[in-house]
Amino acid sequence: MVITDIATYTREQTGVTVQNITDPQLYRYLNIAYHEIENAIVTDLNEDFFWNEMTFDLVNGQAEYEVFNTTVDGNTRGVNKVISLAVDFN
Repeated sequence: MVITDIATYTREQTGVTVQNITDPQLYRYLNIAYHEIENAIVTDLNEDFFWNEMTFDLVNGQAEYEVFNTTVDGNTRGVNKVISLAVDFN
């Protein structure tokens, strides 16, 4: 299902038109609702089915480290834990 299908379904179910709420506004509201559901699953069910994958290019012989944001900012959740770490040598 693509975002336009979700937007169309939401508009049908709520009676909201493009004149009432623009597509960018609707996508923002849908994104906020998605993150609220995601956070409720993690908090209330103690299950974390949602993750982000990050890739970094490291330089041989350099001491590097990454600082992860752990705070909640708007509807963006910070990093709670690192589940796994993999190194691919090129």
